Amino acid sequence: MDIKTQNQAEVSIIKLCGELDASNAVLVDHELVRLTQKHPKQIWIDGSEISYISSAGLGVFLSHLNNFKLLNINLLFFGLNSKIRNVFTILGLDDLVRIVPNLETALDQNSQV
Repeated sequence: MDIKTQNQAEVSIIKLCGELDASNAVLVDHELVRLTQKHPKQIWIDGSEISYISSAGLGVFLSHLNNFKLLNINLLFFGLNSKIRNVFTILGLDDLVRIVPNLETALDQNSQV
């Protein structure tokens, strides 16, 4: 798993590359904690290069949802391939987090807020 983070104004974008599973979910968790301490208004997850996500990988995001809500941090996923998107849908996670097709859609929706 490769993790690249970039900050743009009040949005932090985390690009995840590879498989997100129990062996590396802690790395993503640490990055989310680090970003949360900077109090961004939004954290966007670029999932365009996630090839696999396990329950531990999903759990790392779910474990932060309450804290994000308390801190008014919006979590958004974009670029998920159809297989990963289907996992989110089957588990009902698309009701808990915002998912958009691509970065352009995320930027467009952000400019309308």
